[in-house]
Amino acid sequence: QTLIANPNSDSSAIYYFDRRFTKRFNRKETLAKLLKNALKKDQIEVFYQPIFDMHTMRISSFESFFRVLLDTSLKYNTQDLITIAEEFDWVDEIDRKVAKISLSDLPKLQKHFKNPSLGISINRSLANDRVNKCSLEETIELLVNSNIDLKTVTLELTESSFFEDNEQQKLWVEKLQALGVKVALDDFGTGYSSFSYLKDFAVNTVKLDRSFV
Repeated sequence: QTLIANPNSDSSAIYYFDRRFTKRFNRKETLAKLLKNALKKDQIEVFYQPIFDMHTMRISSFESFFRVLLDTSLKYNTQDLITIAEEFDWVDEIDRKVAKISLSDLPKLQKHFKNPSLGISINRSLANDRVNKCSLEETIELLVNSNIDLKTVTLELTESSFFEDNEQQKLWVEKLQALGVKVALDDFGTGYSSFSYLKDFAVNTVKLDRSFV
């Protein structure tokens, strides 16, 4: 149960009879405002998780992860922020920022590890059809303008996104691979888990979700 009130101000407020609801939604609103401000100010950090070659036991590439430190005493984790970003359609912006930083950092990582073939994996969200057609086009432009060897880049797409527009996704996968970019299907097993469409999409890597295994 809620009560909508307008305490002589420009905006209305919603009060919950159970204080636990008020606390929960106030927390979400606060985190959303802080995340929006962090994105506006480019306060995004990228952490890199090493991927090892099991034959040589050497690092073959890194996967990029989004991180941001918000100025708040509220407890939160990255998944909390991703959930908020998905609700407010900010995931595409986050992916774009992380991709730019990652592509810029790759030559530094290659130099540090003395491995010019060291690769980088970046994520790209395909939240809906409207975003799909522009986000992957933008990704290709970003990759081409990065001046790095695109054979060292892997673009990770989530399984469920392929069911939004199969023909469109297949076209983009082919365009990316024509540039030398490898395409990985992420979190396979958490969505539709159908092996049949893997024949239609010639992805380079399928990442199985642990729960599916």
